[in-house]
Amino acid sequence: MCAACEKCFPTSPTYRLSVSSPVAMGGRDKRSRSTTSTSSQTGNRDLAVVERIRTARHPMGRPIPRHSRSAIMGLPTKQVHSLLTLVRERYHDWNDFYHTGFVEDEVDYKRSTVQKASQFLCRDSLEQWIEDGAYDEMLSRVERIAGDSNLLYLRTPRSGDLSILYHPTLEKASFCRELLQLLHGEDEVDQRLARYLSYVEAHHLPNKWTFPTYLLFLCHPGSEVFVKPSVVRWLSTLMGRPDAYSRRPTPESYLAIRGLYHDLFDALAEFGPLDMVDVQSLVWVAFSVARERSSNSSVRQDADTGGLDLAPTEEGDRNPPYPLQQCADETGFEVSLLARWVRAIERKGQAILYGPPGTGKTFIAERLARHLIGGGEGFCEVVQFHPAYTYEDFIQGLRPMGREGQGFDFVMVPGRFLEFCRHAQACADHCVMILDEINRAELSRVLGELMYLLEYRDREIPLAGGGTMRIPDNVRLIGTMNTADRSIALVDHALRRRFAFLSLRPDYSLLEHYHRVHHTDFPVARLVEVIREVNTRINDPNYEIGMSFFMREDLEVQIGEIWETEIEPYLEEYFFDRPDEV
Repeated sequence: MCAACEKCFPTSPTYRLSVSSPVAMGGRDKRSRSTTSTSSQTGNRDLAVVERIRTARHPMGRPIPRHSRSAIMGLPTKQVHSLLTLVRERYHDWNDFYHTGFVEDEVDYKRSTVQKASQFLCRDSLEQWIEDGAYDEMLSRVERIAGDSNLLYLRTPRSGDLSILYHPTLEKASFCRELLQLLHGEDEVDQRLARYLSYVEAHHLPNKWTFPTYLLFLCHPGSEVFVKPSVVRWLSTLMGRPDAYSRRPTPESYLAIRGLYHDLFDALAEFGPLDMVDVQSLVWVAFSVARERSSNSSVRQDADTGGLDLAPTEEGDRNPPYPLQQCADETGFEVSLLARWVRAIERKGQAILYGPPGTGKTFIAERLARHLIGGGEGFCEVVQFHPAYTYEDFIQGLRPMGREGQGFDFVMVPGRFLEFCRHAQACADHCVMILDEINRAELSRVLGELMYLLEYRDREIPLAGGGTMRIPDNVRLIGTMNTADRSIALVDHALRRRFAFLSLRPDYSLLEHYHRVHHTDFPVARLVEVIREVNTRINDPNYEIGMSFFMREDLEVQIGEIWETEIEPYLEEYFFDRPDEV
């Protein structure tokens, strides 16, 4: 670690200690988790760590207070009490920053990322890469550090929190020099941030709060703060400082937000916060619980919070509304049927659209998801299940990660669903995951503990690989199931109980609707007669031919090849033992 980074102590302490902890007495703190320490490292080393914490300086230059009751400085007592009330809704026995569940869920992984940043983003490393002209390597390290935690939104790279790294006009050499000055320049942080923001605007690059403040927070956790707009806007309003946050990043707003977090650090002194990692983690939990409250009830005030309005108000680009009537006009499905499907999804939290090939399962799943997130700031993701898909892909699993120099370590990495839930927690509105062809995977192995949570959505459970999982209240799951691959009768009863099953059968009126709306003048009536006859000969609802094969504006030109290359091979496979039927 370079000298410039030493001033940011504590970057990533191996132990979380209080002056009266077991480690301070020469033993191992059972609440801490470390993969690099052994019992031989206790004793004198631990006492040295304790002494370092005792003599550490507050980010504003004052000694860090011990665990003694002190007056709340700068923040109203009622608001701070409300914040702690929200935290204790999730961690009922939370009484300090050493709470085991809180540390494991919210702090440990952040400190792990801070430790990596202290190695890869320290001044010496950045200066060396710039001197060598290794700009791609430097930006690659930044990208890896960004993906090491769940603090940034990365699912859509070109529009997510790292969009600046993928911008076509990014001039890597000058940008890397600006990053070095932002993170380790000699000026005060507001001046360094002002220079960075001026550079970004001058080069017409994406200008977001999250990217620069995330890196500042990781490199200097003792003083700098991560500005996640929705969270900071909520906190500043709750604490009576609504003007602290500005939608557009500015040095003045950053200093106001930073001051708010430092005042909160002081206000929470009796609970033993170590740095801004602790404060950010506590604020995030409170925000998440407040958001869940607002989504579960129209009542936004109660006695526990002193009548304060704690519901988060999100800002940002909202999805365009997509009413069911518009969906009906585009698809041909009746509004009443679509409404019934939406009610089923909302009632259970998850549903499966099932039917034979060509009935539009994925198409309508995407439209239903679009309706659910319409008008809000939620998002939709699609996961394609297949026979090789595993628990490690979906929930969490070990992945090899190369070490600097040589060798590699196995690191526990969140899977698609766990990562999806973490991003959904940052959103107040519906977030939808589509599980396409869900029956092609071995579901009992893929879902794991999720089978329990699908039935008991208000609970949280430990995961086999460590940590815990809960499904945020705003998450909805829509699966699709091709009955030609596996009949619904073969689906595990436990799975059937947890999902609402929505049947999609060949609907000939949808084909007529499509060609009428698109003015193709194709003689649909004769085609419908043929398809009806074929489905009658198939005589199995799980294998009937759907309409989507023939929903093309150029059907008159393509129908011959569609029949020869898509329909006939399907019939040959179905009637493999009765070739005369084909």
